[in-house]
Amino acid sequence: FGLRDHYGYWKSKGQTSSAGKVFYYELCRDSPCHSVFFDDNVDADDFKAICPVDAKQPDAKCSILALSQSHICKAEPLRAIKDRYYFIGELRRLEDGYEKRLVARERLMKAICAVRAMVRWRVAARSRSPAKA
Repeated sequence: FGLRDHYGYWKSKGQTSSAGKVFYYELCRDSPCHSVFFDDNVDADDFKAICPVDAKQPDAKCSILALSQSHICKAEPLRAIKDRYYFIGELRRLEDGYEKRLVARERLMKAICAVRAMVRWRVAARSRSPAKA
């Protein structure tokens, strides 16, 4: 679905992301969809008119770099006019980025689980060995 912002409200709040269009997203394998957001008012260091919210962790901070790889795209109207496949290419880029982020998260979770298991094993081994005086 499409959204239209309320420019007057956004401007009255200093044109900050927190007053922008709310964008709920998820990054998980079992998500039924991959939400994406195209907006011409996105910078490399600021969401500007978009207020991204992680649907599973609403209070978590969002990284513009990470979301620009998988969920948010700066809309380029002139490129879209000249290239009829512009949006398809950008969707493909976001899909690829989404998959890469999922794989990276899965690797991180495996590494964390391995470290936890090793710590538990060492703690258990220490508790079984006799104390040295």
